[in-house]
Amino acid sequence: MISKSLLIAVALTVFILMSGELEGLTADTIINHILSSYEKQMTNVNDITVVSESDTQYRKRAKVNGRTIYKTRTESAMGEHKTITIWDGEFLWFYNTLSRDINREPADTNPNELINNLKEGEVEFVGKDDINGHTTYILEVKDIDMHTGEDFQQGMSGKVWVDTEKWIIRQMSMDVDGSPEEASAGVVVRMKNYQTIDGVMIPFTTEILLRAGMPEMSPEEEAEMRQNMEEMKRELEEMPALQRRMVEGMMTSQIEKMESMLSEEGMVTVNKVQEVKVNTGLPDNMFDPKYLMEE
Repeated sequence: MISKSLLIAVALTVFILMSGELEGLTADTIINHILSSYEKQMTNVNDITVVSESDTQYRKRAKVNGRTIYKTRTESAMGEHKTITIWDGEFLWFYNTLSRDINREPADTNPNELINNLKEGEVEFVGKDDINGHTTYILEVKDIDMHTGEDFQQGMSGKVWVDTEKWIIRQMSMDVDGSPEEASAGVVVRMKNYQTIDGVMIPFTTEILLRAGMPEMSPEEEAEMRQNMEEMKRELEEMPALQRRMVEGMMTSQIEKMESMLSEEGMVTVNKVQEVKVNTGLPDNMFDPKYLMEE
């Protein structure tokens, strides 16, 4: 029979070893591991295209002001029109094919590349955690720029969970400051179903949870949304089979968003990658804002 004193000694030894491991780690060490792994994956990647349910993102290696970057172009469909965002290494450009307006704002770092942006913000290593069966290091971050879904956010703070073996990001939790008229909110981004395509690890499923903290709906607005949701469900059920097949995907997505907004947890959006293409020879003008008006 194992004595209690032996069990205590073993437990203390494990605790000391774990404490030593954590004490030897710093945020900089973890970030360097992440960047080293990412750079190794991208060694032979000149360009990459990721097609998902919500948008298509194109990235191409380029040299700007003496540094090697990946210029990025993101296209999101809006019916017959689309919104285009380009990061060219100096500015973030926004273009809408419907309004034909072009806007820009300075951006030294790519808001689509959280991995590189970790270097620019204030980062602290705060511990370990388990995320969906994967052991992760937790980094607390402040003042970073990134995309959350379709929105560009500046100066965000929160936490990042980094896989301890593969050095990939498993989850992010960021605070989003609203305008003075709106309540602040938070967003949780979960990266799942990682697959390796031509050496690059891509999360094929991304869940975005907009946490409680969104501007509250009045009882009348909530009742109206519930009524609209039930009417949509009823219309879908009563449609002829052919018509239902044509609109089911769009209406189901709208119903799910309403259900999420009415839930206590917040609104959940799931985005799945449909296709990844590497080194297809993307033309340079795709990433040049001068050609946006030709879209």
